[in-house]
Amino acid sequence: MDNTRKLGLDFYRLLAKLWWALVICIIITLPISGFAYSAPRAQRLALHGYDPVAYQLQKAAVSGSREYELSWQNVLWRFRSEGNMAAFMQAPRVYAPVFAGCDPFALADGHVAQGNPRIFAIYQKRLLLFYSRANRYLFFSDPHDFWNSAVRDKKHDGCRYGQ
Repeated sequence: MDNTRKLGLDFYRLLAKLWWALVICIIITLPISGFAYSAPRAQRLALHGYDPVAYQLQKAAVSGSREYELSWQNVLWRFRSEGNMAAFMQAPRVYAPVFAGCDPFALADGHVAQGNPRIFAIYQKRLLLFYSRANRYLFFSDPHDFWNSAVRDKKHDGCRYGQ
């Protein structure tokens, strides 16, 4: 075999070794870079641990208990009592905050602001969370119009139930 052909074969062998080295490096670094499959993260705690049913029944932000927890929509919800937890299980959309916890005034104004579970209101029998007391006040200056504007806005997809 002549030297030119031998050099060509050696070059392709070297190239193949480099290719496999690159593949192995990529496989090793994928978990670090976040592209590989990873176990689910710990669930977020909805409403900073406040009981979603208590907003409706007691008109107050009442802390839930670790004793009464359940997972809904990949979020961990806490409740004050077993009865509240059962009520939520029967109709979670009735008790969970509207717009996944986004501030409806902010949505109506064209931007996303995560609501604060301590600044809330019940409107049309639904829980609303507001970013600030000023936003809550402004919302109730014309609730029908702000509600309709917030409903039309699709930005609330990024909200996280008051987390």
